[in-house]
Amino acid sequence: MDEAGHRGTGLLDAISRVDAIVRHLVDGLHATTSLMIVSDHGMMNVSSDHRLMLNDLIDVDSVNITDFGAFVGLNAKDSSNIAQLYSSLKANSTSNHYEVFLNEEMESAKPLWHYGSSERISDILLVADIGWSFSLKEYTGGPLGVHGWDPAAPQMHAMLYTAGPCFKPGVTADAMQNTELYTMMTRCLGIPGAPTNATTEGKNNIDRLMA
Repeated sequence: MDEAGHRGTGLLDAISRVDAIVRHLVDGLHATTSLMIVSDHGMMNVSSDHRLMLNDLIDVDSVNITDFGAFVGLNAKDSSNIAQLYSSLKANSTSNHYEVFLNEEMESAKPLWHYGSSERISDILLVADIGWSFSLKEYTGGPLGVHGWDPAAPQMHAMLYTAGPCFKPGVTADAMQNTELYTMMTRCLGIPGAPTNATTEGKNNIDRLMA
């Protein structure tokens, strides 16, 4: 599914294959089995005229680039250039369909991303507006389907289907974070769960869904 979504072709065939696999699984399950089917993110098409070329924004030879698409991580090859690079990107962000953050700003600016102080987080992060993505001029084509925007955006919401004795039939829940699924699993299995960052809204949603 993910590959077909990025290509922008063959999506119906991919859905049909997944549907057949799920049907095969369900047919082999005991009636007392509960099932949760969940996707990890949404997907959105990005047209070629909505690609932001990093070459137009920065000297790409001065940074190491991590990730591409809806967001980009930049690590300055010379750490003394971080402040100047950030200031330049910040000045151009409003008119160029993206936001820019220092790594230490992400935890408060984008709480749903759950970015902490890990050394794996780049010096500077660029987040494109919904419907825009980052690329390089030397890359022709690029993915048609893109994900990685803020999880709060409806276009990035995943799906969740539940069935079986653990769940109330015919109930539709509000949107919740994937991190809430752990609580659903432990309740269904009847085992104590470890402490999590589950939310009150998520708990209320789970109470609505579970039998």
